[in-house]
Amino acid sequence: VTPGTGATSAKKVFSGPIIVVPKPSLTTPVMNLQCSVIVPRPWYCPALPTVRVTPAIPATPTVTLADLANFVPQTPLLRSEPAGWGIVALPVNFIVTVTTHDVPGRLLGVSATVRFTPVRFSWTYGDGQTRVTTVPGGSWSSLGLAPFSATTTSHTFAQAGLYPVQVGVVFSASYRLGSGSWQAISGTVQRPASVTVRISSGSVPVLVTQGCRLGQAGIGC
Repeated sequence: VTPGTGATSAKKVFSGPIIVVPKPSLTTPVMNLQCSVIVPRPWYCPALPTVRVTPAIPATPTVTLADLANFVPQTPLLRSEPAGWGIVALPVNFIVTVTTHDVPGRLLGVSATVRFTPVRFSWTYGDGQTRVTTVPGGSWSSLGLAPFSATTTSHTFAQAGLYPVQVGVVFSASYRLGSGSWQAISGTVQRPASVTVRISSGSVPVLVTQGCRLGQAGIGC
């Protein structure tokens, strides 16, 4: 509570080294060092950040076509119009019956559904000619066409003979686990179908779908 007094008579003599203690410093590096080693932490240390742990979200598994070994798309049905025969230089109409469909089963150890969607049709007509379409074809009547009209999937044979006609139906695939959302799968799968047609030169009789009576428009009449 008093200012004190200085030495006025005797002079103090020091011996040995003189140690100068610097003013305490709480610069950021020093404070960080002290706060990291002193336990408990000094009062001047900033509060530690709160670590929030976010629950891990299960990753969606990557499914490939190899995982679909137990899921087989339906076998398509191929038919010709006229049924099983044709005439040289006149179109024979081909129709493949196939739709988008679901196949249930188990995938990655859980209940799943795989959906197959036809996206492309690769035709081989047996005479060296091929074609790729995006439609399965339709009958002449459903297309509103007269018999022996050309269609997207019809083919005209140049010579008489027996021709094995094939179509490869290309499917895209998607899946869902349980009642989850649909997930697309990279790549496609293919299922074949075939039919045989006998092509006549037109100079010999052929069987027709109905009797050729007056006023009837049966195929081949």
